[in-house]
Amino acid sequence: MSDPRHHYQLRDNHGTSIQGDRVSVTFMEPKPPAPPHQAPNADRKYTNRVDELARLESVAAQVLRERRGALALLTGDRGVGKSVTLAEVAHRVGRGFEAGDLYFDLRDWRNGEGVLDVAAVLRRMLAELQVGDVGEETDASVLHGRLRRITTGEPLLLLLDGVADERDLRSLSLGTGPHLVVAACAFGFTSTAELVAGGAEAVTLTALGGDDSLALLRSFHGVDRRLRDRDERVAAERLVELCGGLPAALRMAAGHIEAQELGVAELVSAIRERQRSTFPPRSGAEVVVDLAVSGLAPDQRRVLDVLAMDPGRGFDRELAHLVLKERADEVLNGLAEAGLLHRGQGGGRGMVELVRKRVREEAGEKWASDVAAVLRYHTVTHHLADRAALGERHRLTDDLPTAELTVPPGDHLVPFDGRREAAEWQDRRIERVPELMSLALELDRPLAVPALADAVWPTCYGRRRLKTGVPIYQRALEVARRLEHHGAVARCANYLARLYIELDMTERALPLVAEAEREAERTDHELDRAVVLETQALLKEREPDLPGLPASSPSELLTRCRRIHREAGRPRGEAMQTYQLGGQALRRGDPAHALQELTHAEDIADRRIAELVAESPHRWARWVVDDWKQLRARIRLLLARALAGIDRTEEAALKAEEALEVFVQMADPVKQVRGARLLAELDRARDEHDLSRKRLEWAGKVAGHYHLETESAKIRRELHR
Repeated sequence: MSDPRHHYQLRDNHGTSIQGDRVSVTFMEPKPPAPPHQAPNADRKYTNRVDELARLESVAAQVLRERRGALALLTGDRGVGKSVTLAEVAHRVGRGFEAGDLYFDLRDWRNGEGVLDVAAVLRRMLAELQVGDVGEETDASVLHGRLRRITTGEPLLLLLDGVADERDLRSLSLGTGPHLVVAACAFGFTSTAELVAGGAEAVTLTALGGDDSLALLRSFHGVDRRLRDRDERVAAERLVELCGGLPAALRMAAGHIEAQELGVAELVSAIRERQRSTFPPRSGAEVVVDLAVSGLAPDQRRVLDVLAMDPGRGFDRELAHLVLKERADEVLNGLAEAGLLHRGQGGGRGMVELVRKRVREEAGEKWASDVAAVLRYHTVTHHLADRAALGERHRLTDDLPTAELTVPPGDHLVPFDGRREAAEWQDRRIERVPELMSLALELDRPLAVPALADAVWPTCYGRRRLKTGVPIYQRALEVARRLEHHGAVARCANYLARLYIELDMTERALPLVAEAEREAERTDHELDRAVVLETQALLKEREPDLPGLPASSPSELLTRCRRIHREAGRPRGEAMQTYQLGGQALRRGDPAHALQELTHAEDIADRRIAELVAESPHRWARWVVDDWKQLRARIRLLLARALAGIDRTEEAALKAEEALEVFVQMADPVKQVRGARLLAELDRARDEHDLSRKRLEWAGKVAGHYHLETESAKIRRELHR
């Protein structure tokens, strides 16, 4: 494998620069990915439930000793602390589970009707377990089978919050262990008896007893100091009764005492007086919430008002920054100390539900401005997530007056730093989009609906949230029709048609494609026609005899689409269509024509990357460059196959090496393996069989690290041969 004309520089696993004659990244030993650690941070003021935690620790020890699987259920009324106990369990037993810990709050994966997107949860679970090839799979049964195979024999801790019923647990069950699943069950969970009969351990959390309640109050220094007085201790016992032993209410009461420098007896008197003056009478816990919220400083109350309007349980600290700028973290920490916020995953925060309910009840006239702030934050951030994921694609918002909803202000913070983090942020929040759309309509801002639909396309289509996407684009299409915006109707109808095609519901896709074509013809924008042509080409290639489609071939349709992008000055669209045409030529067995198309696509990518690198290196440009680099790597891998097809093996190897280097940098294991396998094939063609075997062994290690079952099987066959 020597060709002194080709030199480029790489780094080994220690970061040391290495250079040589076309040095191969496949000579670097691939490292296995680190196990996941997702458990929420433990609450440092957690009050020990000694008996309950001892039972759970005993179950964990048995699991690891006997190498079996176990299920533990946390049940109890609202507000008794199931979620915080879940985090405490992970804190106490997590180190024994060497395969890591996973955490999922299933409430974040349910739609407005409470239906769990099981396939999406399974895909995310598999991705967190470093399974690299599940992005296209939507069959929950197939995904569940993969999960059970991969977790068999692995010491794994799985934490599930918001479990509604036995079906949730059955659809997310693991392999044969050793593993422990701890499920915090929603109020009203009715399957406890059946699951216990099947071997599950049930731990029912009740309101805190007197001693534990007092211990929780004493975890606040200001309260502990006051309880040295006998009268204050008596008042504290009465406070525990008024709060009903609910941990959330007790934390708020203690936080209020500290913040307002009150005596415990003073707070008890205030609660009783408020109870006597309200009708219908309110519980002590509800009054504690009232007092805690009413005692906030103006900036604390302002951020709480906005956060309460945010859909979902958790929120981004960046949303608080939108309101308070540099003081946001200080205020959030203060609200957490006051017991109004709870700890979330990865150091995040969420709002205590008792507080959210109360703040929303009091919203009044402020509702519109607070919701507008939330809506703008999410539309801007989803738009930026789209840009991070798909760079310079042509967007519907290019043709809508939506600057307020898509252009970030100078101090806008985003909760991600690259394409993968952006995609994951959007994936975790996709179920909230319908609620955001409803809020937009209530605010009389209908343009936000198609803007949101446009921005979440990378997740709905690229990350296969197909069923979740259907109601999003149905709503967007309805609004676009009411707005009588032909371009928006064309685009939203086209988006919905693409989802139906992927769901094998062609009969629903066809009338939408026809509607998109009619509406595109009514616009003055050729790019609206281009997106329809691409969908027609996709349908034509899948089902050539489908009625209602143009007589043109898929290649003719894509060529027309490419011409539109070229004339409109859209290099990404031109490059994508050229890449697709090259792929079609390869599938037809015409490598010479494929080479012509793919070389042109590579030239477009080279020129655009050079232009972008020469521009100001702000964050958005870096995201666009990353998208172009990934697209160019895909083009080069296909180009290598075309070159190999006309016996230009050395050039093919160079292109494949260049592509593989990018796939390694971007941590794409599937394309890493496919690139290495192609290089091994080229090595064999040059009778370099030892080198070919080394390539395959490297690819086999990557495939093993990332559980690429199909690729592993192919590599084993090739090595055997």
